[in-house]
Amino acid sequence: MFKNKQCLQAMRHTNNEFRFPQLQRLSSIPDERLTPEQTATLHEITQAGSWASQVLSEGSQLQEKLFTTQKELANAKTELADAQMQLVDSASVYDSLRHDYDIETRVLHEALKNGTNGSISSPRTPEHLNPNPDHFSGATSSELPIFLNKMRLKLRANRDWWPTEQDRLELLRF
Repeated sequence: MFKNKQCLQAMRHTNNEFRFPQLQRLSSIPDERLTPEQTATLHEITQAGSWASQVLSEGSQLQEKLFTTQKELANAKTELADAQMQLVDSASVYDSLRHDYDIETRVLHEALKNGTNGSISSPRTPEHLNPNPDHFSGATSSELPIFLNKMRLKLRANRDWWPTEQDRLELLRF
């Protein structure tokens, strides 16, 4: 609004009201020397100066609000730019994860179509007709060798079903 800040500061009084030094000098002239018309004119000039001081004060406040709003807007623009960059980064991460998911899904579908579980090992042989032996209760010790022979036959006939010792122990738990 004002180009010369020094001029503005010269008009500013200590209580932050704008004053015009010329008006102060005119108001110090004794009223006896002025005619009623001059007094009325001086009164109008004083009111105009007071109004101008109020306008300047309000203008100064609005200017301060404008500067504050401009700073807030600049900060908001920076935050928006950061948020947009994070969104772009998130989108690229999502695209990468989606691509990996699609590949894994295709591999899984191919494995299911081929009848494998995705491992390198070949599919199991069909289960042989060796039934699971009766559960060993331990009531008589003479039943133990019979139970062990039946288990050996079962494990030997379908050894690819129970390749590890842990798998074979799982079969014994039935």
